[in-house]
Amino acid sequence: WSIIKIIRIQFETLTAELLRNIAEIEAESFQKPWSEAMLEDEIRSEGTRCFAAAEGKTAVGYCCVQGVLDEAELLRIAVRREWRGAGIGRALLQEMKRTLAAEHTARLFLEVRETNLPARRLYQTEGFEEIAVRKNYYGTEDAVIMRCILNDE
Repeated sequence: WSIIKIIRIQFETLTAELLRNIAEIEAESFQKPWSEAMLEDEIRSEGTRCFAAAEGKTAVGYCCVQGVLDEAELLRIAVRREWRGAGIGRALLQEMKRTLAAEHTARLFLEVRETNLPARRLYQTEGFEEIAVRKNYYGTEDAVIMRCILNDE
């Protein structure tokens, strides 16, 4: 594999190719994927921070987080199928956490499918703790709510 670079996506620097790459990752990763227009709106949204893992000019993973005051919620994180298990998701998560901590965000939350054990293990090794369950959040499947303390202020 080539060198992977983590880049912060800002609306001004978002290219059609990058948006198309992210939409492809989204479509192969989620049962209810966001469209290109929805992704573009989210990237444009105030308080949203997005990062991409890029091989050259091609995105192989991305994540988006929405912040309000001193808290943030991980909205999306996904990696191309053929790149999974290569540490891309961890690198994205770590860069996002560093950025949020530097911006004085105190807590980061997320929801994950109860059956998504690889993701839950990743989050736990990155300092997240399971704090609650939302029954039937994904139709008939529960969501586990997790929290990571970034700043103790």
